[in-house]
Amino acid sequence: MQVKTVSVEYVKKLQGRQQYESNTVGVTLWADLDEGEDMDQAMHALWEMATANVKAKVTTLDKGAAAEWQETYLGLPVRLQEAANRVMSPGQGDLAADQSK
Repeated sequence: MQVKTVSVEYVKKLQGRQQYESNTVGVTLWADLDEGEDMDQAMHALWEMATANVKAKVTTLDKGAAAEWQETYLGLPVRLQEAANRVMSPGQGDLAADQSK
């Protein structure tokens, strides 16, 4: 049997801050194989590309979400910022920690 085309799909589901908020990031890659080309090597290369692309996009989305949360704090009194930090899960939206970096 001669395999002529291979594909991989990598999908990551992200849980948002709100209860019903989520995002899905994914990619599907295809490759046509030349005669004698190693299918395992081609699949491995596609898998590496797919995971790298999705991880890069997730990082971009995470940075955007952090910037969006910081904009929410603009102009709030420190007392309200601290109250909001207590409500948020650890590591998310901690303006004081972000400003100290």
